[in-house]
Amino acid sequence: MIIRIAQEAINNSLKHANARHLHIYIKYGMNEFQMAIKDDGVGFELAPQRSGVGLQSIYQRARVINGDIEVKSVPGNGTEILLTIANPVYG
Repeated sequence: MIIRIAQEAINNSLKHANARHLHIYIKYGMNEFQMAIKDDGVGFELAPQRSGVGLQSIYQRARVINGDIEVKSVPGNGTEILLTIANPVYG
């Protein structure tokens, strides 16, 4: 699910953001897993009632793995999607 979330976020950035740079950060520890995907593209207005199929897919996949998604986007200043999973299972 994590790979699919990353794939969707990257695809959204490539398709819609007009970004020059895309950064992916991953932090994995005993108490928390975090993945942030950030671009420097055009950004968009956050409106839950208008979120596209891609964002809906990201939220649904995160729910399946008990993760939280935070989306930060400012028109003209890019978008960041942060996935956090508390107490990930090792193994």
